[in-house]
Amino acid sequence: TILSQKKALVLSCVRMKLVRCLNSFSLSALRTSRFVVLPSHFQVRFNSHASSNTNINTKTDTYIKTNTDPNANTADISKIYVNNELNMKEIDVIGFDYDFTLCNYNEDNLLGLIYNLARDYLVNVLSYPHEVQGLQYDPRFAVRGLHFDTFKGLLLKLDSRHAVTNSVFFGRRRLDAEEIQKHYIGLHISSEYRHLFMKTLNDLYSVPEACLLSDIIQLLTDTNVPFEPSHLYQDVRAAVNIVHRNGQLQAAILDDPAKFYHPNTELYHLLIKWRKSGKKLFLLTNNNFNFVDKSLKFLFKGIEGGDRWVEDCFDAVFTGANKPLFFQRKIPFRLLDTKNNRLLWSPISELKPGKVYAQGSIDELTRLTQWKGSRVIYFGDHLDADIVEPTRIHGWRTGMILNEVEKEVEVRHTEDFRTKVRGLYAIEKDLVRMYSEENWDLNEMDSPPSGELETEIDKTEQLRLDQIEAIQDLFNENFGSIFRAHNDITLFYAQVTRYCDVYTSHINHFLHSPPISLFYPRYRRYPHEPR
Repeated sequence: TILSQKKALVLSCVRMKLVRCLNSFSLSALRTSRFVVLPSHFQVRFNSHASSNTNINTKTDTYIKTNTDPNANTADISKIYVNNELNMKEIDVIGFDYDFTLCNYNEDNLLGLIYNLARDYLVNVLSYPHEVQGLQYDPRFAVRGLHFDTFKGLLLKLDSRHAVTNSVFFGRRRLDAEEIQKHYIGLHISSEYRHLFMKTLNDLYSVPEACLLSDIIQLLTDTNVPFEPSHLYQDVRAAVNIVHRNGQLQAAILDDPAKFYHPNTELYHLLIKWRKSGKKLFLLTNNNFNFVDKSLKFLFKGIEGGDRWVEDCFDAVFTGANKPLFFQRKIPFRLLDTKNNRLLWSPISELKPGKVYAQGSIDELTRLTQWKGSRVIYFGDHLDADIVEPTRIHGWRTGMILNEVEKEVEVRHTEDFRTKVRGLYAIEKDLVRMYSEENWDLNEMDSPPSGELETEIDKTEQLRLDQIEAIQDLFNENFGSIFRAHNDITLFYAQVTRYCDVYTSHINHFLHSPPISLFYPRYRRYPHEPR
């Protein structure tokens, strides 16, 4: 007993010293850079019950605790990014969306299918010109987080201050700076204009929608066919919604599931691990049960008991939820007869294990389970449907699945990116020199610089803008990064940081994180704080 107590005391001292060491190092070693550091956050996790099979690795300015399990295929806790401190020990209930949260699709195949089905609906049902039938999805054109101006017919990216960036398209044609200024004087979008005319395209499903809008506008412009942008948006939005609701999309996926996703044994083990730790798990999705059931059985293919996912993986399953209305309305749940695929009419007084429910609302969920507030965390991929409402109205903690994070991090680790950033720093250093006191008459600060210096400044400022654009093109040649807009963050990422506690590219990254992990946000140095 004495030896055990001494051992525990020594381990405690070592742990405390390690924490102090890491905290001290993190404050001195962190670099603040407009481009080198992805807008994500520092995290360190400690757990008294963690396996001894761990080590501390250095990865790009970040110290992390990782599990070195050789059987880990894709799970990596270093890829979990933290906005707000999250103590999983204080979380009793974990909820999940389905699409792009529990399952990660082959994006090009799925989004291309949505594009084609919506395009065909416009032609066959809404009588759009038959030339529209020849349009093809371009996965490289658009990104999530854009806005469509229904008054002007423009597709654009906004920064966190609601200012227009240089990524503005009419159809597939990029507008130059002079054209953008004519459309948006001062480049600022007022809140009133944004609410009246700006439609957000915040999830991955909106990427083919943005592409289809631009392709049709380009086609109609090229053929001199007049159109009303607001009507076009309404039709394309309706077509995409109908594709989701009429069963065509789900049927096509189930016809060839291997084309759209791969079996995912790690997901099954993650869900089982969290349940065994004592946490309650629930699935809340807008999809119908038949689709989710067949999809998860495919994902868990080869796992003994994978076909019993309702009983083994979740304490409650809710389908046909109609989010975000689920978080706003007040209607009861209905029990689903899964064998006959029909809703029963008897009232629900308790949620029974192994049963599936439909419709309902968060108020009913709280009444039946007492799951509420910051003891609940919900994971999803859609800002409006999964993240904003649960956080803002009900106080849930939230985690967002952003597939694009992985690609952004990969780009930032390339030599091309680093070279361009170093070039940008050199240009900005030259600008600082040009604006230094030695080049100006301090008694006549309002007077313009000499003609030669003014020409040099103009050229250097243009070089700086060109270099910033070249850096953004590494992520997407049309709209750049979904996180950054020149020296600011995008409006999309500003909302992610405001409403989302943690984010990652894949839910599997939590597999090797202990169920009672503590996630820390990185120490953020502001411009006025010394290095």
